[in-house]
Amino acid sequence: MNPRQESLINRWIEGDLPPAEAAAVERLLAEDPEARRVCYDLLAVDRLLEERMEGRFETGAMMDSIASETAAGSSRSRLRPVHWAAIAAAVVFLLAGVFFLQTRRSIQSATGPIISGSTDSRITIAQRQDTTHWAVGELLRLERGTASIRLNKTVSANFEGPAAIELLDPSGNVKILEGRASVDVGAGRTAYDMHVPGGILRDLDSRYITEVMPDGITNVRVESGFLEVRPRDAVAPVYLKSGDALRLDPDGKYQPIRLPNFHFRSGLPQQMALFRDDFNAEDNTALTEHDPEIGKPWSVLSESNPTQIRNRRLDTSSGARRLVANLANHGTQGPRAVYIFSFDLAPPEWIQDKVKRQGGIEYLTLLDASDNPVVSIAAKASNSHRWQLVDERTKATTALTPVCALWTHSLTLCYGLDGLVTLHDGATAQAPIIAELHVSAPPSAAGILIGNFDGGDLALSRMEATLLPAPPADPQ
Repeated sequence: MNPRQESLINRWIEGDLPPAEAAAVERLLAEDPEARRVCYDLLAVDRLLEERMEGRFETGAMMDSIASETAAGSSRSRLRPVHWAAIAAAVVFLLAGVFFLQTRRSIQSATGPIISGSTDSRITIAQRQDTTHWAVGELLRLERGTASIRLNKTVSANFEGPAAIELLDPSGNVKILEGRASVDVGAGRTAYDMHVPGGILRDLDSRYITEVMPDGITNVRVESGFLEVRPRDAVAPVYLKSGDALRLDPDGKYQPIRLPNFHFRSGLPQQMALFRDDFNAEDNTALTEHDPEIGKPWSVLSESNPTQIRNRRLDTSSGARRLVANLANHGTQGPRAVYIFSFDLAPPEWIQDKVKRQGGIEYLTLLDASDNPVVSIAAKASNSHRWQLVDERTKATTALTPVCALWTHSLTLCYGLDGLVTLHDGATAQAPIIAELHVSAPPSAAGILIGNFDGGDLALSRMEATLLPAPPADPQ
């Protein structure tokens, strides 16, 4: 969006536009998703400024100082209080109507295979995040998680990321460039073709698993029925029955193999809730006397004074603390398991010392079953309280993110036992990735350590932990 359009939206929020220009901006908001996003950002920032200026910050200079350090000098015009409620209500009403119309149009205009993803999935089609339209020739990328795709009336497949799949024709035939798929082909009049680098997998009524490696080698195993494999440049096809497995090289060469750990995934993984707390308790309730909605009781490792819940928040203000949210028991997990941690944060009560005390530290740390730290989301006052990921075993860190621990915001941490850790700016794993880390031999998680030191403070209004279990390993 160009600066002129952003300026017009800002003036529309302020109520400074003449009727003709105001009507033009409203049309722009109804038709342009990017314009609505900019409008939402402006309203959110203005509302935060209003809340801060009404008494949470002691001086305007302090607000300016924190804003300049944490937002790299970005500024927004202030919304006059007299207009806030009416304009916010009008925008919410407008955006809700636009969302309804767009959702209806999306449903009506959805074309191609029907796609749904797991809660940790990240899917793009031709670099678009909209999965309602997959046209022939376009490439679907599954960066992470599982995608359940109805390819046509008789064929469905569950793909596991990372994967890359090209749609070849309107019948739903695809080419897998990389990734694992559990394919269920029902009885039909025509054969279904799944192309791989080394040839074509063709069948009429079977279930099979195939995995295309980054080097183009394809492994395939039949779960039930019969599968016809047509190697590249081969004179005759190869037939596999239930239990048979084959390795197919990119040049069409093949050989029988054993694939004991290929589990057929029949749907999206069912997530397991391990912890949930929205701190719904009477003011001044001691944390040790409060039980989370899901999960084991809290543990207090250290505290300068008793930790209490106030205003339905867990706030570390007034002293250093080390508090542990203990996850529910969930057993040993395989390397394809993924933990999803979600945190809703707000400015802490003690905000007045955050500029001067440069030794402050805030952190959220994953603990293993032996209470050893594994990965942290950490922020330091010396870095303007901006979050970054830390591998606690190697001390490797990511670059600083643009998100400040003192803001009202949500964070989502995806911790995969394959070693991939991603931090998302938002309440779900589909939110933008702001930091990524690879850890070696990651253990299962057992708890979340919440800590602060030397003036660093956190305030949480909600936190959750869920698990997407790995598929069970087939017996050797």
